[in-house]
Amino acid sequence: MPVRTHLLVSLVPPGETPADPEAFAAWIEVREGEEGAGRGSGVVDLPAGRAVRVAGPTSLDLHVGLPGGTGYLTLSFLRAGRRHDP
Repeated sequence: MPVRTHLLVSLVPPGETPADPEAFAAWIEVREGEEGAGRGSGVVDLPAGRAVRVAGPTSLDLHVGLPGGTGYLTLSFLRAGRRHDP
């Protein structure tokens, strides 16, 4: 059964965000605090390099580091409402 999903692509410039994926994952956890308790995060290896993965019940965010530590490309997937079959 197909699942409808929305995708938002964002560029996160360097600034407060750590360039090291492990440090960025820890920074996200501290920043989200108890509000993000239902989301799991960690570092994964992708063909594009190391990325920070943050998964929730209906969402998945992948923060992929840009070359030279110049920021992150963030891919945010959000599951749309349920599909109603006739």
